[in-house]
Amino acid sequence: MLKSVRTLIAFEAAQRSWLDRRSRSTGRPVAQLVREAVDLARRATKGADRQDWAETLASLKGICDGEDGLATQLKLREEWS
Repeated sequence: MLKSVRTLIAFEAAQRSWLDRRSRSTGRPVAQLVREAVDLARRATKGADRQDWAETLASLKGICDGEDGLATQLKLREEWS
């Protein structure tokens, strides 16, 4: 197991109460529940980032359909001169 780093977290009373109940019902320590929640959030965010990127790329598909990329690039560079 990787080395753990101790962190102090302040929970609202209702959050802590829920964690304590969940800990008792699952038999897992509160610290493990928090670590699992962080891992879930990390995976959800990572997936969302990829999904956003994929949607952006998909929205750009075909915007220059049929154009020669090099010819377009050279034309744009001529405008800069």
